[in-house]
Amino acid sequence: MAAPVVIPANAALRAAAGRTTVNIDTAGNIPIERYNVSETIFDIEIETHPYTVLLNHLGGVRRWDDLHRWYEDRALPQLDSLDGSVPVDAATITVANGALFMVTDNVYLHAYRAQGHVTAKTGNVLTISWVVAPTVAVPDGTAVVRIGNSQEQIATPAPGPTTKETMHYNTFQTMFHECAFSNMQMHGNFRTKPVDPVRQQHKKEQEHNEAKEKTLLFGQQALWAAGVTGGSPMGHSQGLYYFIGTNVTSVGGVLTRAVFDNFLAGVMSGNTKSGQDWWLLCSTRVGMQISNWFSAMERETAAVKLFGIRVDTYRAPVHKDVKIMIHPMFDRDGYDDLAILINVGEQEAMHYVYHSVFDTKKYTGTQPYGRTAVEIFFYTIFTLEVKGEDVNAGVIEDIAAAA
Repeated sequence: MAAPVVIPANAALRAAAGRTTVNIDTAGNIPIERYNVSETIFDIEIETHPYTVLLNHLGGVRRWDDLHRWYEDRALPQLDSLDGSVPVDAATITVANGALFMVTDNVYLHAYRAQGHVTAKTGNVLTISWVVAPTVAVPDGTAVVRIGNSQEQIATPAPGPTTKETMHYNTFQTMFHECAFSNMQMHGNFRTKPVDPVRQQHKKEQEHNEAKEKTLLFGQQALWAAGVTGGSPMGHSQGLYYFIGTNVTSVGGVLTRAVFDNFLAGVMSGNTKSGQDWWLLCSTRVGMQISNWFSAMERETAAVKLFGIRVDTYRAPVHKDVKIMIHPMFDRDGYDDLAILINVGEQEAMHYVYHSVFDTKKYTGTQPYGRTAVEIFFYTIFTLEVKGEDVNAGVIEDIAAAA
């Protein structure tokens, strides 16, 4: 039996067979009707912008400026701590933040079952009339709870402490992705020069959407008065990851159920509003480690698709469900050691903010004189608004690969 024919690889195939894309009927070869190539081109990339999909579900905000600004406010904190120890039967206590208290307040040292009434205040020093005095010395750092106030029956109301609105902002970012085709590429022979303008446009649109997704998740804020050419301002928008500063857990090893449950409880317990809808965006590494033990605990429900996104559901220890979604970009772009928890049930928690005109549109560019090229580009001016990051989001990271 003769040895099998060795088929040259890739570009060498045409040369070895005596054929090129220009001359496919070379002497000595059997003529063929057309060059033997599939008429479709496979696109490897898939839809990879689920966070943008969730933001669209929450509704966008139309604005325009170099910066987008918003205000946040919250109820007055009712918890403080001692700044220094308190001896038995002390007439005063020193707290970390005296601005939280007013004369006539009642305070409670729960760990020592002690309770008293504030009769005077000087800075962070509170004079206390004890209802139940502590029976032992109270150490520095002990929690001090504000539990309301007691007024005389005939008394003139006095203004108490309150909070002020705080302004936050993010920078608008201008982004575009362009592709251009010559007249030959637009109307030429696909079999001899495989350029498909429709597919190329789709590919650029996909690249544009993925770039938006990465910016909305992991961008870092910056603003230059003049960009590279010096003609106009240029901004970098801050992403969700860098807005989250309160609920950040660093694992430093393989993720366990106890660590994960504590992380969820820490974030979720701070949000007391109704209508919560928690999502966890994670890498394959994190998703696999979670599935290893929560399936065994029968906490998994049937996988479903929401907004076209496949999710599994995990019952958190605070009796709230978490939709777990493996984000393909986390694996591909180096974020495989982390997961981001977000609450999309709070309609005001986060918004995709877009220019009143330029919100991801396709444009046909002006054709230069003497050219037959077609220029197409995708153009967006956008930023991200995140409110209440301490009760609506969290990050768990530094998760090692399982052995």
